[in-house]
Amino acid sequence: MKVYAYIGTYYDSAHGFQVHVLQCLREKPKDIDVQEFEVESVEKLFYDGEKIRVLN
Repeated sequence: MKVYAYIGTYYDSAHGFQVHVLQCLREKPKDIDVQEFEVESVEKLFYDGEKIRVLN
């Protein structure tokens, strides 16, 4: 399946640090910069702290 992914970032003021969340979409959004992946499942995608990767 074709998946569009990006890293959402927000600040957790209760704990005092930034949180990075991998977001996966089935349709390409118009106003967000995304990466396109062809994967069997979104469970194959992960964020390693630097970039979005696909598990083999």
